Amino acid sequence: MVKRVARHVIGWFFVALGIVGLFLPVLQGILFLFIGLIILAPDVPFFQKLLCRMEERYPAIFEKAKYLHVDILDWWKRKLMRLKKSGRDPDQSGRRDIE
Repeated sequence: MVKRVARHVIGWFFVALGIVGLFLPVLQGILFLFIGLIILAPDVPFFQKLLCRMEERYPAIFEKAKYLHVDILDWWKRKLMRLKKSGRDPDQSGRRDIE
């Protein structure tokens, strides 16, 4: 439940930022809208259908995104493994308990 609420808050934040970005020259509105769409797609059927239509229309872009997703996950796994090997617990946010 908490993950779903967090996903909605973050997703709608990016959608709002994207709408504002469409009118301001400083922000990349389309990029923020797309990020919000991806975040909200599992919970909002309209966004899920829209994302599926975009995937059918632009398959090469989505294929590259899948590879990028795998690369990012691998990078995070390597980073977490290094933190665990060095004795730091990533769940403690860099803090160590004093015993």
